[in-house]
Amino acid sequence: MLVVFSYKSYYTFGEVSPFRYVKDYAMGKKYHLLSDDDLSFFREAVFDESAKVFKWEKRIKFSVPSEVSDEFAGSATHLFQKLGEVTGQRPLRVDNVSDANFAVLIGDVSPDIEAELGMVLKSWESNNCSIHVSMEPSGKIIGAIFFLRSSLSLGEIQRCFAEPFVRSFGLFGIVKHPESVLYKGSQSGTISQIDIVALRLLYSSTIVSGLSKNDAISVLGAQKSIEIK
Repeated sequence: MLVVFSYKSYYTFGEVSPFRYVKDYAMGKKYHLLSDDDLSFFREAVFDESAKVFKWEKRIKFSVPSEVSDEFAGSATHLFQKLGEVTGQRPLRVDNVSDANFAVLIGDVSPDIEAELGMVLKSWESNNCSIHVSMEPSGKIIGAIFFLRSSLSLGEIQRCFAEPFVRSFGLFGIVKHPESVLYKGSQSGTISQIDIVALRLLYSSTIVSGLSKNDAISVLGAQKSIEIK
């Protein structure tokens, strides 16, 4: 496992085994070899009762409060960068929350959160934090707000980041795999290999916003590998 940050970190970011890769040296590309377990977990992790794909298509522009410590801001920024590498997205930090489509906020959840985000809203909450994701009916994720309690230590904050941030990229399902950061009751803060592979599959070029569960599984099942961007 690779520790995300050089300073003391309370969560880790998994590395996928290199034996699952193949390289096309002529084209300068690298591919992930798909397994039945990859497809099984993708089916579990991505889909909720709506049974369709939700993902970001616009660039994520995120903001963090100006009053937080450098370590706090660095934690959030670095995790966005790591998730961006996995998904092929390029999250950009912006100074003003008004310019952001993903806001990290300190304090209690706004009672008008649905009105503020609009469209379809999905939320996940714990004792210390919550994530609220807004989507269009077409399956495009268009915004997110992450709330943290103000009284948390840096370690508690970092442990809070992992699951909500992964959820916000479109992994909306209920998972049974205890290694996943999405597993109910998990507070390990570890974004595991299986989570990373599911995100890569979700953001592969053949999986588009709004695709049905059956069609997505059919498309991926016909592939032997996916390109790693």
